[in-house]
Amino acid sequence: MLAVYWMLVVVAFISIRKQAVKAMTVPILFFVFLCISLLWTPNIKNGFYFVFYFFCGYTIIFAMVNYVTDMGKLNLIFKTLAIMFSLNFFIGLLETTGYFRLPASPYYGLDHARPSGFNSNLNNFGFVFIAVFPFIFIHPRRSVKFLGALLALWFTIKLESKGFFLGLVIFFGLFFLLRVKYKSTWRWVGLGLVGVIVLAMFLALGTTKINFNNRAFTAFDQIERAVNLAKSYDISAQDSTSIRTAMYLLGIQELSKTYGTGLGAAGIGSKLASETDFFGEDKEMFSFHNFFLEMMVDMGVIPFFVVMVAYIKLALANLKAAKRIKDKNLFFYNKASGLALLTIIPASISPSSIIYVFTFWLVIGFAIATYLVTRYQIRHGN
Repeated sequence: MLAVYWMLVVVAFISIRKQAVKAMTVPILFFVFLCISLLWTPNIKNGFYFVFYFFCGYTIIFAMVNYVTDMGKLNLIFKTLAIMFSLNFFIGLLETTGYFRLPASPYYGLDHARPSGFNSNLNNFGFVFIAVFPFIFIHPRRSVKFLGALLALWFTIKLESKGFFLGLVIFFGLFFLLRVKYKSTWRWVGLGLVGVIVLAMFLALGTTKINFNNRAFTAFDQIERAVNLAKSYDISAQDSTSIRTAMYLLGIQELSKTYGTGLGAAGIGSKLASETDFFGEDKEMFSFHNFFLEMMVDMGVIPFFVVMVAYIKLALANLKAAKRIKDKNLFFYNKASGLALLTIIPASISPSSIIYVFTFWLVIGFAIATYLVTRYQIRHGN
């Protein structure tokens, strides 16, 4: 499909809009730098692997932004994606019964009821659900909200994923803050209340342990443990928290050796495979399990800062536009897109990487397309 799309572009069957190219300026510049970094990456084969997946992701974003020119096309995109994701989550729900599993799933025949859907991986499934959950919970229909909340609770129990639970907590925290009117006294009361609760939780976690059997509810306890491990450099244990802490420390150390310029495309993944034995396996590359930190380590501080400013700016621009637009569907798309972009950041720690989870690129593409349509309607008084 990738080759077909660009072939149609080359033969001018699909025309390229200047507005779409302009909207992609920062991602394109980042991609160019990613390609240039192949000159100093420790493993050029792995670097090309990363470049390919970025190219796939960028194609998804560009195709969506280039296609959507009005509200009708934006609605069509949303309905199509809604059907796809609904089917994915329905399959995941069936898998939690323990009586059904897709034959193509790597977990087929295994005796457990954790959902993977069409995502081939439990953590990827959880990330995909969190990434699109804002579109479910903010949906205008209350029945969709209610069903989404039940699914979120059910998948939290079944997945037992700390990243999944953390993503939900961050989403509801952001959702609560946005519910309070801007410049309202209650907004500041809410901010203060959330701050006190979060501080109290961390203080409590310093002296007590969470005794839930479900791993998901130990998320904050494990965050505190990771911080203590990083401080003491005690990373000898071979559980997920200590391994990830060790990887992150190594990544930061390697970044400092380059004076913040970065290791190059797939640099830290290649370093993990060639210079460490965290996983006890013989591979050419290991996933870093933190996409955003990985981009900073690989691409360097300045390129990472530029692209993250653009990313956060897009999220906030959608949230701000939601307050100005009159169209109910656009209000929904704007608010959900903004919250989805922000929620993706903490939720991305669960999968080995989100570079190959196309939902990540779909959300970015939909957010850009939504903002462009919204900006057009605001300028024309709609």
